[in-house]
Amino acid sequence: MAKTLIIGVSTVTRNVEDFETFAKLASPLKKHGQVCIGVSSLAEKTQADVPEGGWGGGSAWHEYTSLLSSLQKFFPHKKMQPFLDMKHVKKNRELLRAKAKVVKKYGYQASFSTHIPFFLPEAFFAKYPHLRGARVDHPRRSKREAFAPCVDHPEMLEMIKEMMGELAREVPEIRSMRLATNDAGGGLCWADWLYAGPNGPACCRHISTAQRAKRLMEAIREGAGKERMLDLQMDGNFSEAEWREMNSLIDENFHFHIHWTKGVEHQVNATGVPSSGGIMDNPVRGIFDPVGIAKMLDGIKKPEVTRIGLNFGYNYNRGRELDDVVEKVVEIVDAFLKEPAHGSVERLLFVRKLCEKWVGTKRRDELLEALIAMNDAYRLKEQVAWRLTGNYYGVSMRIVNRPLVIMPDKLTAEEESYFLPYVFNTDVNEARMDYRDWHGAKLEGGPIEPMATNKDPRLKAMDAFSSRLKRVAGTLENMGDSPTGELLSRMGQSLWLYACVMRSANNFFATGVVRDRNAEKLMGPAHIPPKIGDWTGDPDLQLLNSYMRDELDNAAEMAAILENGGMRQMVIADNAKNEDTFLLGPDLIKQLKRKCEIMQRHWLDAEAYMTIPHK
Repeated sequence: MAKTLIIGVSTVTRNVEDFETFAKLASPLKKHGQVCIGVSSLAEKTQADVPEGGWGGGSAWHEYTSLLSSLQKFFPHKKMQPFLDMKHVKKNRELLRAKAKVVKKYGYQASFSTHIPFFLPEAFFAKYPHLRGARVDHPRRSKREAFAPCVDHPEMLEMIKEMMGELAREVPEIRSMRLATNDAGGGLCWADWLYAGPNGPACCRHISTAQRAKRLMEAIREGAGKERMLDLQMDGNFSEAEWREMNSLIDENFHFHIHWTKGVEHQVNATGVPSSGGIMDNPVRGIFDPVGIAKMLDGIKKPEVTRIGLNFGYNYNRGRELDDVVEKVVEIVDAFLKEPAHGSVERLLFVRKLCEKWVGTKRRDELLEALIAMNDAYRLKEQVAWRLTGNYYGVSMRIVNRPLVIMPDKLTAEEESYFLPYVFNTDVNEARMDYRDWHGAKLEGGPIEPMATNKDPRLKAMDAFSSRLKRVAGTLENMGDSPTGELLSRMGQSLWLYACVMRSANNFFATGVVRDRNAEKLMGPAHIPPKIGDWTGDPDLQLLNSYMRDELDNAAEMAAILENGGMRQMVIADNAKNEDTFLLGPDLIKQLKRKCEIMQRHWLDAEAYMTIPHK
């Protein structure tokens, strides 16, 4: 008997029109199994999640949470309602109802993602102190503590059942739930991975994380109704000990997705294929990897694999993939499920067949070689510099658009005003000065190249990665004027833009290393260099100047691509008001040009602190 596949598809949509477009694009997958479409993205940012005040005007950790869904953002219990923005709740609920009609129209099932238990305002706990659970914020990333309710308390479990019951009544097609915890707004009492350390009320300390997760899961199922068997995924941060305990919870309708274990992100149990809609790394979109998708789909040959996941939403629900890329990925998955291609040779022949369909017989092998090279390049980056991401380093540290200068303390308040408030750091001086800060930790280049002790700490593998992407981009940008050729051409633009982001990452990382080892020189008094012949001057000054020059050229290159239609390929705020820590502003081209101007204005700052050549 053939197994039934569950095909989960999701993206970020703020209106029903975009959601229906996405639903249409996913429809070819219906012939291969039960399509389960995500319905939980919010109508708008939850402004109340982010506290006001502070040098940056808020709290970067709270920004994680502000576009993430939770049951209380749609169906808050009556005890919660006085403490929440009910106008915002109403908008979310109205959008969900409209999406539910589309789900029914297309014959899909629905999935809902919730961070749970999600933090609540302090005023709620002032009234109901017995429901206060764990502190869930990240101490190095938050400017204000946040507490989630305790799901071990029978009263809280009843509240969860009621909220889940409302969701089930509003969306009868609900079939799948993703329960995210111990991260980005949610957290279980006494869990090993709580960022502030295991904590919670003493009354529930004796309960294991596995028991707690099981009770939560049972409350969700009871709330949904006994007649409805939900497919549940527990998602989040768990220690290896908790991971082993949770193995006992697995049944055919429960699986889990662990963010971090043994240093590897996104481990999935054997029931699902960890597929993705594309290469998703804010701020660049429009990149899909046929070679990688085919490799992941190869896992369906295992009898126990019953799920495929296709996600087209960007980090922390800040944006969504382009519709034509969604269409192309669906085409790839549809073709694979019609004629599965197992093993390396068959997979490449499968991709070659797609290439022929897209660009014709003459150019199919050229395109295939480019796609293989792209897949190899991304695998290289994951091996040597997986922490250098566009989202966390490029955007939330603002290295994309901030000026790379040797002495950032020389920048004026006006020069800092367009980027510094968005830098992810709780301390304004660290945000200003430390190019290697990574949300409160020290950034290293990766497991193979911790280059901080090298004379030139620039990551050579990252230079190779960027160069490879540009070569692939050059091939894709000349794939003809057919609809697919035009799509591939724009993907070439995206690859070039992503190479620019990674080039910035390399320049800032290397500058940070060299600045750190010259901290005393750069903090010392300005001085006139010795009046003697010196062919090279301070070798570290030469390195810093080379990084700064490369970044100047890189920023100008990126601005030119964006001016030539590249803005379509970027995840960008729709207006200046919505720019935040994880979302670049709509005036990015202007900001890149401003970056170049500021860099040139401060080009000579370090020459009064580090010896210049005198030939």
